[in-house]
Amino acid sequence: MVARIGGEEFAVCLANTPLEVALLFAQALRAATVGMVVAGMPTTFRVTASFGVAPFSSLADFEEAIQAADVALYAAKRGGRNRVNAALM
Repeated sequence: MVARIGGEEFAVCLANTPLEVALLFAQALRAATVGMVVAGMPTTFRVTASFGVAPFSSLADFEEAIQAADVALYAAKRGGRNRVNAALM
């Protein structure tokens, strides 16, 4: 499931997926994003993507996981952007 949760923020929920696999998936999305070309923008325009990844095992854990992923996302942005960070839970 993919959902927009903020201005430029999206959540991707992967069912029955271990954290290690979710991190690999986020890295693949990040790598695919780096090569994107935006029509009408100068060739120097560079698209980047930062990810915060957190596990959850039930709907009861979902809100906590979203908050943890958000913290990891902002840490990735502060760390230089274009990164994938796992949440510390």
